[in-house]
Amino acid sequence: MAEPAPATASGSVTITKAGSSYSVVPPSQSITFNEPVYFTCNPACWAWTFVGGIAVNAFQNQASYYLACPAGTGPAQYAASQYYGDTITVVPTNIGAPQPPPPPDPNDSVRGTIMVGSMPDKKKEER
Repeated sequence: MAEPAPATASGSVTITKAGSSYSVVPPSQSITFNEPVYFTCNPACWAWTFVGGIAVNAFQNQASYYLACPAGTGPAQYAASQYYGDTITVVPTNIGAPQPPPPPDPNDSVRGTIMVGSMPDKKKEER
């Protein structure tokens, strides 16, 4: 009997940094499936991960919604396949800090009015 092919993810994931005075590099990066990302921190910190304003374990083998980042460059991290196509926001804090509030969603600050309908027929208006 043939074995099913392993599941694969495609697309890319975007990583951004929000809030905090901790320096986490890269502050923004796009990666493709199975491409590593290395966080460089000064000083050591916890890097909490959010997708869509919800704390998640966004990287493989991550637990408790944060990555423990040593001072300097940490080990390779790989985004969890279910988050490809999403933006992972990293919020660094001091080690042992409680989970921070979710970063603001950029879509929450979009304001405007959208009119839905058809354009008026000029011939009918002229009558």
